[in-house]
Amino acid sequence: MDYTPQQLMGHKSYNPRVRIGNWNEDIKLSDTRFNEFLTLRENQALPSHTMKRKFVHHTSEVESSAVAEHGFVQFGDRLMTKSVHNGGLLSVDLDSKLHHVQERYAITCSRTTSPDQQPSPTARSVFIIESVPSKDDVFYTQEGEENILHYGQHFRLKCVPEFHEQLFLRSEKATPSCYSKVSNNQEVSVDNAINFSNEWRVQYLDPKFRFEMEGEPVQANTPFLMTHCASNQNLCTSVQHLVLNDFGKEIEVCCRNMLDSHNAEQNNNHWIFVYNK
Repeated sequence: MDYTPQQLMGHKSYNPRVRIGNWNEDIKLSDTRFNEFLTLRENQALPSHTMKRKFVHHTSEVESSAVAEHGFVQFGDRLMTKSVHNGGLLSVDLDSKLHHVQERYAITCSRTTSPDQQPSPTARSVFIIESVPSKDDVFYTQEGEENILHYGQHFRLKCVPEFHEQLFLRSEKATPSCYSKVSNNQEVSVDNAINFSNEWRVQYLDPKFRFEMEGEPVQANTPFLMTHCASNQNLCTSVQHLVLNDFGKEIEVCCRNMLDSHNAEQNNNHWIFVYNK
């Protein structure tokens, strides 16, 4: 028996009880959908269960490092990277996989209630700072400072093992197939490859003293510029470029040198390594 014109138009006044159209097939379809729902609920496979597991994995509180007695940033520290511009934290969303061949995921800046609020260390926003051995280290490190990060020294930011086995913050020059989707700037993401694209360096904030501060230890909880070594572009974020994901409206992160009329970097390029108090 064919469907009635009302059923074809999606009219809801005709249901299986009126015995018009394919009423028996409608009953069977309803029973099948209900049984599928019961099976998914029993196996904890409903969309609500999947979303709950994601939030538990991404937002579970993890251990973060405290500031060392000397007050400098050390390799191996577990820290958060906070934007001075909007107070958000660099964060990973494992459901926002990009279109590249590698295991690569998008980076956003999670929004906090207040820029001055002390953020809680969650799995998606805590990174481990790792040293990148180089023959130039002799110009940066002195005796007893081998584990301290210095201005100009290369390093990597790696996701904590509680979140993912091996994901590094990386970027590359914008191409027709690789760019930030909102601002069309240089894309910033995380992937599991270890190469020059995930090497960064810290630069002193004031351009007048930047050259003199090269090779000096980086003070914890102090604003700085985070520069991508391969492209020489600074890590950047803007509240005008929003990304909608499962965590709500978050801010896009890219690489771009945002300069003012005095040729100095704006606070869009200013970041802080945040430690646990």
